[in-house]
Amino acid sequence: MMQSAKVRTICSEFGIAIVPANVQPMPGQTRALGTLERIMARHGEGHLRLVVATMAETTGNQGFINEYSAWAVSDLIRANADWIEDHAEEWFQAWDKIPLGFLMWQCQQLYGFVTQRQALAGMLYLLLSGMNPTRKPEETMGYAWMNRLRTSQEERLNAALEAA
Repeated sequence: MMQSAKVRTICSEFGIAIVPANVQPMPGQTRALGTLERIMARHGEGHLRLVVATMAETTGNQGFINEYSAWAVSDLIRANADWIEDHAEEWFQAWDKIPLGFLMWQCQQLYGFVTQRQALAGMLYLLLSGMNPTRKPEETMGYAWMNRLRTSQEERLNAALEAA
């Protein structure tokens, strides 16, 4: 019970409300209380705080905090510890460019074939790798095509939003 209160407090600090499991969450809400508790139990309060901050304080990601996305972000934080420690601002700026909802939707098409957590983490890692300032230039050279693709996707998304 004490852990639930701590998770609720952390979420509240970042403007995220915990809603019951039978409620469809809106942006700024999640029903993944149990998942967030497990992440905190496994990796600690500071780690959970970074998971919630990554999702709650980056552009357009507040509406996508669920079991799969929380674990995928947790995995990526652990995989990119050097980046976050040395360049935390760039970490959050990279996440501002991530179309998390679109990637989660794409992952749903793989449901039953691979785990949603691992599929999402792989997609996110691929995008984040091209923006990681701790990588050597020769490691990121192959990501130029992804930058062109992301720009093209952002332009199409913006055009669709304007049309709507």
